[in-house]
Amino acid sequence: MHIKTILLMLLSTTLITLNSQAKPEREDRDDNRVPPTPDEIIERLDSDGSGSITGDEAKGFMAKYFERIDANSDGEISEEELLHAHENRGQKTKQGREDIKAADTDQNGAISIDEATEAGLKKMVENFDKIDTDSDGQISEEEMHQLRKQMGKRERDTQ
Repeated sequence: MHIKTILLMLLSTTLITLNSQAKPEREDRDDNRVPPTPDEIIERLDSDGSGSITGDEAKGFMAKYFERIDANSDGEISEEELLHAHENRGQKTKQGREDIKAADTDQNGAISIDEATEAGLKKMVENFDKIDTDSDGQISEEEMHQLRKQMGKRERDTQ
């Protein structure tokens, strides 16, 4: 009986210790949180009070994609450019997938070099042999999936 009591106390102490060492849930994560408006972003990052964000003021995602967001290439991101970037995020990816799907003119689920050329997919044609990993003369959906995974990994590695 004495051993059971000692084991129970030891187990309780261990669990209490582990519980106190566990990371607390982040209170700043709110599923209903509304993303900041372009005006709020500028207000937060615009340290020189110019009403726009320069390359030096940009942080995180904005710094990484500064040149894309700065549509007029004046070295500053305006509220209008932020709004435009927000409205169009993800459009390039969607359009790319639609272009690839449209290029598959014989509807076999893969794209030949002739189909890529005909569709004007210049980058795909230039890198066809690298993308066509099984060298069957077709880029399959699986090969495109692997390419997207590699590109995503490279992008994460450079962050």
